[in-house]
Order: sequence, then structure tokens, then C-alpha cells
Amino acid sequence: PTPTANPATQRPGPAASPSARPTREPDKIEPGRLASDKGAKARPTWNSGGPQDPPQTTGKPTTSSTTRTLPKPPAPNASLSPSSLALGTGRSGSFSLLCSGSCQITSGTGTGGITVSGNRVTVSAPRSRPGCTATTDSGIATISWTGTTTGDGVTTAGTTTGGGTLTLTVSWTVEADKGTWMPTGSIGYVGSSEGYWSNCRNG
Repeated sequence: PTPTANPATQRPGPAASPSARPTREPDKIEPGRLASDKGAKARPTWNSGGPQDPPQTTGKPTTSSTTRTLPKPPAPNASLSPSSLALGTGRSGSFSLLCSGSCQITSGTGTGGITVSGNRVTVSAPRSRPGCTATTDSGIATISWTGTTTGDGVTTAGTTTGGGTLTLTVSWTVEADKGTWMPTGSIGYVGSSEGYWSNCRNG
């Protein structure tokens, strides 16, 4: 008779391995997000509590910011050239207005017969007067001016206005009119040094 196998003594064969299935981690659902949105593209989140990079600034400041920070230029400063005017036997002359900014003459007055027109003075005085020697007269011309200075955009900005008055001493010469020679010597003596001038008896 054929021996029968004893089930207790039979060695089990290799166990069939289960079919390999890929494992997938379940999708995480962010707080406040519906479960139906789990298939959508993940949205980036920002950490509002941590430090953030400072905003980037442009290389050069704008013109408006530069204008606000720069001081205004100093007020204009003016002077006359020459500081005094000697006309001699003349009766008119001119001067120049020197200015640290942009200036102009607004008006002018004078004493002693002086008239001011722009940058020119005129004296109403005689060329000569009776006397023995020439004399020098003088007067004062008062010049009113106004002006502005403009910033260079580097150290200063904006515009500053200014003005004031300047004085100019004007002098002129009046020749002596001795008059007519009045001889006192012999009438027949030509060239007699005896006599006097009608306007200058001692000259």
C-alpha cells in the first residue's frame, strides 16, 4: 500500500507574498481649507510672526525729497562799483550794481542836484562860478535794489529774495570865474600887472 502523507510532518512551502501596492501618504488639509480643495495646487503660506526683509530703496533720492532736505540759498548781497564817483569838470557818470545773485535797480534819488536814472547819475551844477579858485562840490546818490538767489540743487535749493539801499558819493569840480581883468596902472602902459580881476580882487 502507498504510504499516506502525514499532514503533521509535511513542511509548508513558501507563503505567497501579497501583491505589492504603492503606498501614498494621505493628503494634508490645511486649516481653514475644505476637504474638496485637497486636490488643488498648494498655496504658499507666509509666516507673519517672523522677521521680514526690509523694503529695497532706489539708488538716488528723488528731486522732490532732495528739495525738501536742502536749505535755501543765502539772500543776495549787492554793492556799487565804484564806491564813490568823481566827475571832475564833467556832470554825468555811471556805476555798476554788483550782486551775488540776480539783482536790478528799482529807483534812485540824490542830493545837491544829483539825478539818478538806472545806473547813471547826472549833476545839475554850473561849470564855473565867480571866485578866485576852483571848488569841489559833492552829494549823495541813494540806490534802491532788489534781487534773488537760486539754489544750485547740490548744497542749496529753492529761491531767496532780498533787497535794500546803497549810497554813492558823487563829487564834481566847479571852475573859478575870475571875471574881467581891471588894470589900475597907467593907461598908456601895455601889459601892466597892476590891476585886479572883477570877480577876484585878491587873485
